[in-house]
Amino acid sequence: MELIKNAFKLASKNIMLLCSLIIFYCLSSLYILLTKNASIAGNIQVILLYCLMIIAFFAGFFNIIKTVINKENTKMRFWEGVGEYFLPMFGIFVISFLFYSIASVIVTIAADKILGGVEPIIAFINKILNTPDTASAALQSASPDMLSNTLIFLISLWAALGVVSFLLIYWVPALYLSETKNILKSLWNAITTLVKNFFATLLAFACVVVLAAIISTIEVFAASVPLVSAILDILNYYIIVVFLFAIFLLYKQTVK
Repeated sequence: MELIKNAFKLASKNIMLLCSLIIFYCLSSLYILLTKNASIAGNIQVILLYCLMIIAFFAGFFNIIKTVINKENTKMRFWEGVGEYFLPMFGIFVISFLFYSIASVIVTIAADKILGGVEPIIAFINKILNTPDTASAALQSASPDMLSNTLIFLISLWAALGVVSFLLIYWVPALYLSETKNILKSLWNAITTLVKNFFATLLAFACVVVLAAIISTIEVFAASVPLVSAILDILNYYIIVVFLFAIFLLYKQTVK
């Protein structure tokens, strides 16, 4: 409980982190909106540039968290973090993407064998996502088997991605709070820290997942009220900042 209190205290004292996260989200949404009609070749460039933007932002963002945790001066530490950690964060991004892709492929192959074919399920999901105006009609006209198979597939996929996220949870703190910029050594340090703090980490991770699920559910029903939806979005980002502080604090306590 003391750890959670400290995490909330740090998040509240450093509200600039929440503000920067919200601003980055808004700019990212604007960027996606302006580039949504790009050609196939243009889409590749858009995706690559977007990934580089994400890596650069979080390289500086996590550096501010590090300076707060270490009680250092946070002024101008964002751009220093971008310069110092961009390449290691790029490596973490690429390897993490590989891990998530492998998990997704395994779930897809398993679903294809167990559920009797995954292509109709993926086509059904794409139909709902790409045509939101007719999503309700598509859901109502779908067979019970299609609905249950889709639900099983999505739950399995999210569970697999959640396991990967949990296993990699200390990778970034291990990079920022250690002397090395070697991402493989940081990964090893992250796994050993997870083993030592398994139940505390699992509890923190579960709390965030449950809170995010509750807020997202409320947001669905409050979608028609923009102000309420905006407040819930801000609350979601605030919880993310608190969670990040908690994970950094847990890692620092463990390696002392």
